Amino acid sequence: MGTPATVLRPEKAIAMVALIGVDQATAAVLTESFRLFGIQAVPLQAGETERLQREKFHACVLPLNDAAENILSVVRGSGSNRHVVVYGICSSLQQAMRYSRFGINAVFEHPVDRHAALRVVRFTYLLVVHELRRYVRVPLVSRAMLETGTERLPASTVEISAGGMSLRSASRFSVPQAVLVTFELPNLGQVSVRAVVSWMRHDDEMIGVRFEPADERRRAVRQWIDEYLEI
Repeated sequence: MGTPATVLRPEKAIAMVALIGVDQATAAVLTESFRLFGIQAVPLQAGETERLQREKFHACVLPLNDAAENILSVVRGSGSNRHVVVYGICSSLQQAMRYSRFGINAVFEHPVDRHAALRVVRFTYLLVVHELRRYVRVPLVSRAMLETGTERLPASTVEISAGGMSLRSASRFSVPQAVLVTFELPNLGQVSVRAVVSWMRHDDEMIGVRFEPADERRRAVRQWIDEYLEI
C-alpha cells in the first residue's frame, strides 16, 4: 500500500489531531500512537466543537455514535478544518458506512489496541502532516459496487487515486477482469468508472483496480482529489 516501514520519532509535533469525545483509555493509546509520527493529540469533549471553528487541526478522531453526525457536520462545515483527515472509532466497517457522505478517511476498530492503532496511523500519517504531493492516494471508507456484466458485487473503498483505487470485498475476481466500479465521494456524489482488476490479496480480502484511461469520468475523480488535497 506504499506505507512507510519505519516509525518516525520527531523531536516536536508537526501536526495536531483532535480526539473528540474519546474515552480515556482509548485516548491514551491514540495519543502515544500519533506522537510517534510527530502528531500531537488534543482531547476535546463532544460539547467543545466550537473549538473546531476557531482552532486549526490537521485531523480528528471521534466515536461513530449518535453524536457523530452533528460533530462531523461541524468539522466539514468549518472554514479552517473542512479538509482535515477524519478517523472514526467503530465496531465494524458497516457502522462507518453510515457516515460516507462526510468522508471518513480511516477507522480504528473498537476496542482500540496499540498495534492496530499504529497500523492505521502509519497508513495515513503522510496525509495528516500534509506531505500531499508524496501522498497521492486518499484513504476513504465508503460503500462501493463492482459490476462484472453478470453480477453486482458489494465492496468498500480503502484508498482512491486519480488512476485507480483499492477496495475490500469478500467476492472473488480474476486478474485482469473488466469491472464498472461505482462509489461515492464527499461533496461530489456517486461516481462510476470503468476499470480493470489489477491485483488481489485473498488473505485480507483486498483488491486493486486501475481506471480505464479512455473513460472520461475518471477526470472527476482527479479533480476531487486535487480539491481535497488543496493542490
